Amino acid sequence: MCSSDLPDAATRGAFGPVQPWPSVPIHWVLTPDGRLLSFGATTDGRQGGQRDHSVWDPSRGFTPDAFTVLPNTTRVNNFCAGQWLMPDSGDVLITGGTQNTPLRYQGIAATTVFRTANASLERVADLQWRRWYPTTLGTADGQVLVLGGRVDPASPGSPAVPALVPELYHPATGTWRALEGAASAGAFGLTRSSWYYPRAWLGPQALPVIAGRNGSLYQLDPAGAGKLTRLAGGLPPQDPFLPALMTAPGRLLLVGAGRRVSLVDLHTQPPTIRDGAPISRHRRYGNATLLPDGQVLVNGGVDAPANQLEGAHLEAELWNPADALYGTDALPETDGATKAGPNGEAYNP
Repeated sequence: MCSSDLPDAATRGAFGPVQPWPSVPIHWVLTPDGRLLSFGATTDGRQGGQRDHSVWDPSRGFTPDAFTVLPNTTRVNNFCAGQWLMPDSGDVLITGGTQNTPLRYQGIAATTVFRTANASLERVADLQWRRWYPTTLGTADGQVLVLGGRVDPASPGSPAVPALVPELYHPATGTWRALEGAASAGAFGLTRSSWYYPRAWLGPQALPVIAGRNGSLYQLDPAGAGKLTRLAGGLPPQDPFLPALMTAPGRLLLVGAGRRVSLVDLHTQPPTIRDGAPISRHRRYGNATLLPDGQVLVNGGVDAPANQLEGAHLEAELWNPADALYGTDALPETDGATKAGPNGEAYNP
């Protein structure tokens, strides 16, 4: 069924028909020429870094020739990697990923570049830390910052090993530099799986800001050995499997535990943190997409703790910043004491 068959599609929304895809895409990057790079696993669910990268040309619709399946000669498994579109070249830097070991799914240090001009994959200098589920973020001077990720899975009777040290990639030299001075167990460690795709954005001061899972906000200065500073103010507990995004320069929307939504304005010192209207459903593994008009489309996710079909949310919802005004009720001032969240859960700002 097409949206034109539904008279109320303009007000209620509508999805088009299901279309074929040459892979199971868990990563998506829109390239400057309007094509879409996707990668994840083969159509039967296998990961392995072989023919699971594809480029879609939307101008060709969904015909077979609209897709280019890349011959991945790098043999890198980019499943659950980080990625960043480099503005100067239009290429995509893909960091980390995973490999099968006796312990199962160990982080890797591989770095791959998707060359937009000729739709090819190229292996470049490895990271200094092995990373599975890292966050990749551009800096104000055109370098690329990599945060978090997991080195090794938990072995029997021991905790997982997180990558605590951020790294900086210089595209001109093709080299990585470890920021030992910015290492942090609070921002990238085991607490609430802080290593799992840390939430980070470039703030108005041209410095990255990280929203820690323990409710803390951090600012990272990548100069020299790097420095991580904890900002005043605190968020409610953050769930690594719920969506968060920057809705406008310096303004964040974060979905936390108990469907609680936090709206953060980074233009003030300290940042202003307020409650927004709660999201309608608990959307574990859900997606949040910033639309051209400034609204946010939230879709998918499940109620259950696992990524499964039972309890899946098939309805999408819209968040409108014009209605929200970044919230009306300020969160409690932080004094270092333990607070109570909306559902009685304890957290420490």
